[in-house]
This record gives sequence, C-alpha cells and structure tokens, in this order.
Amino acid sequence: MPEIGLDPVAMMDSGIKDSIIPYTYEPLPKDADFIRLMHLEPALDSEAPLHFTFTSNDIGSLVAQYEAISYTWGEPKLDYALHVNGSSTCVMVTKNLDSALRKLRHSKTPRILWADAVCINQSDNEEKSRQIPLMTKIFRGASRVLAWLDGGADEEKGMQLLNKWSRDAGHTIRERSNGQSKSPAHDVAQETDSIHRLLDLAWFSRLWIIQEVVMNADVVLICGSCDISWFRFSIGLSVYRTKRPSARFIDELEALQRIYQLWKHYNTFSDTRMRRHEAEDIEDICDLVQTFSSYKCTDPRDRIFAMYSPEA
Repeated sequence: MPEIGLDPVAMMDSGIKDSIIPYTYEPLPKDADFIRLMHLEPALDSEAPLHFTFTSNDIGSLVAQYEAISYTWGEPKLDYALHVNGSSTCVMVTKNLDSALRKLRHSKTPRILWADAVCINQSDNEEKSRQIPLMTKIFRGASRVLAWLDGGADEEKGMQLLNKWSRDAGHTIRERSNGQSKSPAHDVAQETDSIHRLLDLAWFSRLWIIQEVVMNADVVLICGSCDISWFRFSIGLSVYRTKRPSARFIDELEALQRIYQLWKHYNTFSDTRMRRHEAEDIEDICDLVQTFSSYKCTDPRDRIFAMYSPEA
C-alpha cells in the first residue's frame, strides 16, 4: 500500500478546493472486516470524467468479485477528481491513479475495483489502522491483481520483449526435445536498454508489491497498451539474466526472482493452514526485511506490514 499518510483535503491546492466538494466517507462497520469497492462507470471517451459508485461489504463475502490495483502514487499532488455516486462530490487522487483508472475503465460495462487511495478514507487514521492488516485478504481475495506500471513507449517495448522471450523460451524447450535448436542473433545492447528502463520504473522499488503480488495467483502487469502475466514476466526476466545484464540491476533481478519464488510457493498450496506452515520454512520475518531492505516505503513500520499479516 502506498503513501497512506497523505491527507486529500490538505493536499488540494487552493483553486481546486474552491471548485471541488470533497466526498464525505460513510464510516465502515467496526465489528467486521468491511472494505469499500469502487464500481467504475464505463465511458467510450478515455478523456471523459471518471465516475464511480461505492459499495461496502464484509471481505469474506467478496471473494473474486473485484480486481485489486497495485500502483505507485507518483507525485503527491491530489489534483484529479473522481466523481462519486453521481453527485457533485469528489475524491481527489494523484495523476498516476487517474491514468490507471482511465486505462482500466471499460467502454460499456462497469468495472469493480479496489484501490487504496479511494477505497480507504485517507483522512481517517483510525480507519487506515484497521484496513492495513486486511491487505493480505484484500489482494488474495481479488479475482486478479492489476499492476499499473505507468511507463511510456520505451518501457512498453521492454515489456513486449520480456513477453516475447518468455514465449520463445517455451518454443526453445520444445525444439530441443525434438532435436532442433536455433539461436538467432540479436542486438542485445539495444534490447536490454529497454529492459533497464522498465525495471527503473518506481513500481519495482515499492516494498508493498511483495504482499500485493505474492498473495494472488492471477497477477497482470500493465505498461501502456501491453500487459503480461506475472508468470511470463518472471520467465522473461530469467531469460534476461542469461544476457549479462548491467551490474546495476543484479540485486533487483535477484529480489524479483525471490518474489516470484514466494508467489509460486503461496499459490501452490490451496489450504491456508498448509500455506502458513510451509511459509515458516521459507523465511522468517527478520530475514525477509533484510532481503528486501532496498525496497521503498514511506513509514519504516511498513516494512513489517508489507510482508506480514496475521491472516497469511
């Protein structure tokens, strides 16, 4: 979960405050694990204002009924308005989330999403303290996790390349099993430059991606018009590691490979108790914090929250 300490009202500049009526959140029940979901209304025009309605329910009754967005807040300026429940009131978000929602919005049907900056009242510290421990449940219970990387054309090229490599890897295995093998020449330097740009995106340095990615079997990374499953992304990175990547990315590649192994492990066991028992054999919490110490989070305490939940 990103920078939860930001206060939407405090972050609005004076001009926006004068013209926008902030939405007043209805408190969530405290006697159950309730969360809010946003029902993003469709639009044919990507530039059309964003409209959504809120619903709330116990998370246990919402399994696979929504998609969870993993993203970075980017510049901490809440200048973009989301119109709530067909009224003149708005929730203010950053440019990055605004861009993600415009990309994810369907043209004809509503899309049910969970995004922390919208579905958690960022002005209510008590609510935030109750919602943070639910992060594992939220991301595990989603039908899938949508990782919005917010890249440009160069980064999208890197994503396409990883997708190609992951598919080619499967073809190569089949060819070798049939006694065939071919290794076409490529401009490795040009190819790896786009991968470097992709891995430089802020999303890959967020500590919270560990929890957001590991707990769901269906994770999709989105960069521009390209999307790729976490599985194919990880296979593509494995191929990339054979191409002598820049030393600057060695640690990051190892960390991402570690996350992939955790993802594969957690999604191998369907029984929660078995998963908890086996998880104890992978890492203890202190070792995990040390392993991912280079990953960024706003509050140092988030290093624990991002990798541990009582429900895990």
